[in-house]
Amino acid sequence: MNVTVFLGSTLGNDKIYAEEVVKIGKWIAKNGHTLVFGGSREGLMEKLAVTVMQQGGPAIGVQTKYLNDKYGAVENLTTLELVDKMAERITRMIELGDMFIIFPGGVGTLEEAAQVLSRNKLGIIGLKHIAFYNLNGFYDGFKRYLKGMDKMGFGDEKSNKVTHFINSVAEIDNIAQIVVSDINNKKQF
Repeated sequence: MNVTVFLGSTLGNDKIYAEEVVKIGKWIAKNGHTLVFGGSREGLMEKLAVTVMQQGGPAIGVQTKYLNDKYGAVENLTTLELVDKMAERITRMIELGDMFIIFPGGVGTLEEAAQVLSRNKLGIIGLKHIAFYNLNGFYDGFKRYLKGMDKMGFGDEKSNKVTHFINSVAEIDNIAQIVVSDINNKKQF
């Protein structure tokens, strides 16, 4: 299964972010999944990819040519796909993903989360599970925002059922088991 992870290109200001992203990387590799991420040789992105690869797992980076020239990509990726524009980058990471983890990050991560939520709601990608890794309440405000949208009639019941706010790798594993089962049974939403 391909697990697309959207996350920061910096480390953040608390070591807990790096510690938790290492746990996710180990989980991805241990379970035989493939990491899909933004390719950057910076911050949490690099830490995640390096962890996956050190544990023997495959990692696919999707990077714009501009960012690749400016910052570089993680070395020795299983695959590095270079695209022209940021919109293409997000689209490609979404196309490759069977499930999504939205880890703490900045406005780029927020943009990616909004894109996958929107495409889920519109049925463009089918209906795929999205797990917001709500480390130390990072996504509490966003969770309230989504609930407010629902309350005001702008939400979507179907996509809400596959949007999760989680606090641990064990919870990711529970969601992944559902996704793998759906893939094996070729369940269509």
